Amino acid sequence: MKILMLSTYDKYGGAAIAATRLMHALSDAGTDVSMIVMDKQSEDTRIMQASTFFPKRHFYRERLSIFLANRLHRKNLFAVSIANCGADVTGTKAFAEADVIHLHWVNQGLLSLRTLDKIMHSGKPVVWTMHDMWPLTGICHYAQECSRFTSECGNCPLLYSPQRNDLSRKIFCRKKDIYAQCDIRFVAVGTHLAELAKLSTLLKNRSITIIPNMLDTGEFRQKDKAECRKKWGLPQDKDIILFGAARIDDPIKGFEKLTKATSLLRGRNNIHLLLFGRIKHKETLSGLEMPFTYAGTISDTEKLSELYSAADISISASSFETFGQTIIESMSCGCVPVAFDSGGPADIIIHKENGFLTERHSPEALAEGIEWGLSESGGKNLDRNSIRAFVENRYSGQKVAVQYIRLYSSLTKKEKGT
Repeated sequence: MKILMLSTYDKYGGAAIAATRLMHALSDAGTDVSMIVMDKQSEDTRIMQASTFFPKRHFYRERLSIFLANRLHRKNLFAVSIANCGADVTGTKAFAEADVIHLHWVNQGLLSLRTLDKIMHSGKPVVWTMHDMWPLTGICHYAQECSRFTSECGNCPLLYSPQRNDLSRKIFCRKKDIYAQCDIRFVAVGTHLAELAKLSTLLKNRSITIIPNMLDTGEFRQKDKAECRKKWGLPQDKDIILFGAARIDDPIKGFEKLTKATSLLRGRNNIHLLLFGRIKHKETLSGLEMPFTYAGTISDTEKLSELYSAADISISASSFETFGQTIIESMSCGCVPVAFDSGGPADIIIHKENGFLTERHSPEALAEGIEWGLSESGGKNLDRNSIRAFVENRYSGQKVAVQYIRLYSSLTKKEKGT
């Protein structure tokens, strides 16, 4: 059984990392798996770039189309995708030889709606792992407070000039036509995303399988806290709070709420903030009122393990998370997570048993979680080995790969009529 995965990136962003980790886990389980990406950043020979000539040309064309449709306004330019251009992967040898096509995050230039239509009607079984809401909405990746995807979109709040029959409605209807006569198996990485999918007019009658993202717990492992702090120049006598993301100042990640939460901890002078991830706006860190260390953009798992091991608690302040990759990474290193119940974290964190989970999305609630996580009767009382064991039992590569292999097998048997 040959599996072909499609993902815009292989290393950049949570969805890309999840897809690449799954590819490795499937390969370790004996599955013949390869991947096509728009922008290849690894040296893995199983990963192929869709085009060697200006691979990001489709990305720029799509952004330009959105910019023009928005009357030359940059409002939410990267919050939506219209898939009006992309690579035709159906003509590749890898596609021809594949038994199952597995889509991951395929936006911003990898697949156009036209190519998506060709894939769906190729006769090959298709699995689509949803890493955000784009497969079930018109054009947005996160609907936030909007519920128009439960009808047919239109009047999109993310567009500069929303109308009943705007770009979101047109793309929604195009997706509806593509999905109509195809047997796609959609996979949600969390319970909350699956529930949203069932509310969507696009997917409400579809079978939704829930399979979480995986983690190589051999790479993310608990290290000696004192040694890690010494290596990174971190204080030994402080409580360390960790916050990390692909991009720290992405509004959806909630860094502003974390900043406000730390200002509420004025009674504590023994806290040090540890940050990693890309920063787009230089002034992002200027509002912090406590000592901090910015480690920069980190992708090396050894270094990430050191940062997680050095910290006492890790924070997820996102307003919406389909899963919570940094949460399970930190837990695998014995770090106590504190998060908003923003979707995916609720599948991972058992409140006050292996972390802190709050339904209130406010700086005050986050501050309460930090206080609990750093208290002797709260987070410091939790067994770090048990926190790691929880991740090993649910999110290891072997356990997740088996679930996908079963899904692939059921689809190929169905295709053969057995």
